[in-house]
Amino acid sequence: MVLLGGSVRAAVAVSAPTEAPTMEPSAVSEMIDEGIARYNAGAPGHAVEIFLTAADADPHAALPWIWAGVASTAAGNMTDADRYFKQGLAQTHTEFQDRIIRGWLNRLTVFTEPPAPPKVAAQPGTPEAIAALARSTNPRLSDIQAAWLGNRVVAAAHQHHVDPWLVAAVIYVESKFNQASVSRRGALGLGQLMPYTARAAGVNPHDPWGNLLGTAITLRACINQFRDWRLALAAYNAGSNAVHRYRGVPPFAETRWYVTAVLAIYHRIRPEQPAAAGFRG
Repeated sequence: MVLLGGSVRAAVAVSAPTEAPTMEPSAVSEMIDEGIARYNAGAPGHAVEIFLTAADADPHAALPWIWAGVASTAAGNMTDADRYFKQGLAQTHTEFQDRIIRGWLNRLTVFTEPPAPPKVAAQPGTPEAIAALARSTNPRLSDIQAAWLGNRVVAAAHQHHVDPWLVAAVIYVESKFNQASVSRRGALGLGQLMPYTARAAGVNPHDPWGNLLGTAITLRACINQFRDWRLALAAYNAGSNAVHRYRGVPPFAETRWYVTAVLAIYHRIRPEQPAAAGFRG
């Protein structure tokens, strides 16, 4: 996943508007810098206000809209973020900015185009229901492959005392049940394990079963450490040090999106029967 940050500020800012802005470019740039500072300081809501002011001042520039989308995501306002990214896409923008915008819009489809609940009538976390989810999510899977995934997701989850539907939701968000998925940062497989995370879990991330075990092991370790699903998911995404540093879910757009997305998918795909409460602790 690509997360906008101060280090790419100059690269993102190279877009030039087709018409003269209503405010001096230097003033707009200063506003964007101030918004980025607020965002990095953990005040995404305030940052959004600043970026929208910059967008009003230079309505043909994509950059303020991009940053407004990022900050809105960090603030948990996914609907607003989707709208702001689309506004940025409508302005003159660079190829790099286009990749950033489309990348975020793709992530936000988790909320606009969520998976349908499995049609299989089954108790929560059963292999058949998770197999149906995997098959509908990744049509390239054969029925045999989907059945294998359903069985192994439940087995890995039960082995490490994690709710199987939470494991399934993490895999859905991380890879859409695609073991061949590799992120730009080198995260691997179904649970998008980084190599050092896989080593810590003692698994081979290139092996589907090892990847599922590593996902369940890492989730259990995060849950044990924080005793809270939101914080555990934030740690799975951003690392436990970041959760400790910010004393909660870090104010990173990617992490806020990730936690919200996994929990939204979990509640969407989990059957109506009560989930096993024992898995939460």
